[in-house]
Amino acid sequence: WNYSRMWLSMRQGFSPRVSLYARLPYVRASMQPVIGRPTTTVAMGDVHTGLVYQPWSASPHSVAFSLDLKSPSGVEWTQGTGSAADTQSFLTGTGLTNLAFITHGKAVFSDHLSVAADVGYVRKFPGVVGYVVEVGGFGNGVLNAGDELNIGTQFTGQLGPVVWLRTSLAYRYLTESWLGVNGPLGARIMRPVRHSAGGWLVSEFAVGIEPTNRWTVELRVNRDIMGGDSRPFAHLGLEELSPQPGLGLGVGVVGRW
Repeated sequence: WNYSRMWLSMRQGFSPRVSLYARLPYVRASMQPVIGRPTTTVAMGDVHTGLVYQPWSASPHSVAFSLDLKSPSGVEWTQGTGSAADTQSFLTGTGLTNLAFITHGKAVFSDHLSVAADVGYVRKFPGVVGYVVEVGGFGNGVLNAGDELNIGTQFTGQLGPVVWLRTSLAYRYLTESWLGVNGPLGARIMRPVRHSAGGWLVSEFAVGIEPTNRWTVELRVNRDIMGGDSRPFAHLGLEELSPQPGLGLGVGVVGRW
């Protein structure tokens, strides 16, 4: 199982204390079975847009708040029945709308060391999705993916005028998911999804090279320390709802104007 995302991110200052951003992902999900042909899907994922508000500026220690909206723009319908014997494609989005509230803090101790922390709460709104199907019925299934708590820390050290190193820990707690169907008179009949709740802890190491003030090149490697469950939602490729265990590698280029 291999899961990759390519992000195009843009951030623009709207005022001295408010900035707007957008992140457009493309997802490549691929599975190579022991026997048989591989299954691969390449398509747009769920788009994130939001704003960041920093009440105070011109200080080495700062606090900011962000509001993040995730729109259901990814692939919501799979080809085939989605069973183990008939999976012809994977999902690239959950089909749900998320709204996240995040508090950011950063402290700069010297010219060579800074520490940052983030605490966020993600509200996932239930909705009708194409990949939940009523047995003997049709695609009117409802998914309540449950809310999510995010906590992260980052330690950044400046090694010289153009190189920095960063180590971080990110913890996600996923609450229990529920699925069901729309019943008579609009009532929803829901039941919990087994093994769908729990924590997920990921460590990451990154190195950045900034040859000029306008450009940064980042290299990242991460590994899950805790969590990473292959059971719920795994055959659909939904990493947001069921992050898979394994090693992650990343590269990024940042341009500033």
